Parts: sequence; C-alpha cells; structure tokens
Amino acid sequence: MEQSVYNPQNVFEQVNSRVGEVLNKNHFERQGEITTEDDGYSTVYIKDDLAYQIYMNNEKHQFLLRYCGVENDEVDGKWRTRSLLLFEPEDESQIKREVESVVNDFTEEIAGPSKAAIVLNQVQKRHRGTEENTTDPVFFFNRLVPLCKDLRDDLLKERVTYGEVRGATFAKEKVLPKVQLLLESGSQSSVERLANIFSDLYEVGDLDVRSIITLVLINGLTEQEYQKLEPLFSDNLKKGAKAGLGMKGKTVKPEKKKKATRYVADNLNETR
Repeated sequence: MEQSVYNPQNVFEQVNSRVGEVLNKNHFERQGEITTEDDGYSTVYIKDDLAYQIYMNNEKHQFLLRYCGVENDEVDGKWRTRSLLLFEPEDESQIKREVESVVNDFTEEIAGPSKAAIVLNQVQKRHRGTEENTTDPVFFFNRLVPLCKDLRDDLLKERVTYGEVRGATFAKEKVLPKVQLLLESGSQSSVERLANIFSDLYEVGDLDVRSIITLVLINGLTEQEYQKLEPLFSDNLKKGAKAGLGMKGKTVKPEKKKKATRYVADNLNETR
C-alpha cells in the first residue's frame, strides 16, 4: 500500500471529535474509546434502540457513517451504511477540505431528532423484514460530491426548488456536465475514482441508480470521454454500459413522480 499523505489516526480523531459533538447534543453516548480495527479506526454512539458508528477504512481510503439496532443495551452488529465518502487527499492542502466534507456530510445525516427517527424506523423495518433499498440516486450523487465541484450546492438547490431530487433530470442537467469536465481536465486518480464509484453503485444501487449510470451518464458521454472510463469499469458495468449504449438516441419515457411511504419520502427529501 502506498504511503498516505496524512496521518490516518489524527484525521480520524478530528472527524470523530466534531461529529461526536453533534451526536452528544442529540443525546447519543459514546461507548468506550476509539477502537483500532485491522484496517482502520471506529467509534460507536448509542441512544436507546439506535447505534451510530463512525468508521474509517484506511485500506480503502473511506469514511463511513453506519447504523444498527440495539438490543439489551448491546449493538446487534447488523451495520448498514448511511453515508460513505472516499478520503484520498492528493496533497497536504486537500486534507482540511476533505475533513470538512466528511464532517459536514455526517453532520447532515445525524443532526436533529427527525433524522434519528427516520434511521430508527429503517432499523425496525429491517427487523420486520420490510426494509427499503436506501442505495438510491441521492446516495449515488453524494458519493460523487468529493469529485464534482459544487455538486453538494446543486443538491441543496434542487431540494429547495422542487422539494425532492429528480433523479434522471438532475443527473442529466447537473451531474453529467461535471463528469465530462472531470474527464476532460481531472487527474488520472480522479478518473479512476469516478470509474470505481460507477462500478460500485452499479452493483449495489437500485434500478434507478443503474439506469442513471448507463442510460443518462454513460450515454451522455462522447466516444472519447467514454473510452477513458470503460477500461476501468467492472465486468458487470461493462456489460450494462454496452446494453445501455444500444439505447442511445432512442426515446425513453420520462420519469414519473413516485408514490412513497412517509418515511421513504422523508429519507429522500431530508437526509441528503
């Protein structure tokens, strides 16, 4: 593994301290000290039936905010990812900026009692076997925030203007131009990170995410732009991209506003 440009433990302590303050204000209590994992560091915070974990995977250069249920004052260990951000500063000047990005993202996810209620509802639905797939377009867009300048602001404006994030439309109008700019002028490491995000989310995303990746973003690239990414894709995404390119130039039915339960709607509109 190549040498990091930062001290992982120091970075984790910065993130944990600041996010932990927000959790404490929302009456979550930290359980013990920072735990050293095989591949990084973690801390756990508990309130009643809900636990949050701040986890840094140093091998994969990732920060994760995870959650699970609590039974008999013990975490049930069924961790699910609430937010995942890559942490790969290329030089010292980027470290502070990426720490801010992680702190802001995690804070948005946990601030206020309504956020905890939404996540707790998801935990309870999982226990009942009725959990919704939360790897939706908004989750995907947030994965792209560290790579695409001003995308976080675009997401906020989208919610203010429309009351929701219009998946395919937002991808075409706001995400695609930023992806094209990155392919035109970004570093090779940034292009590789983009390809990895596309491949990862194509594997685990819902049908909307897979369609956005292939039918909107990949189909919107020029041949030259596409050739920069395609060799870096996973085998499954290569197949999906090839099938999606067969739809290029064809009319696709416009997206319809989905009906959703209250909690699913809240999760889309409030948590990202």
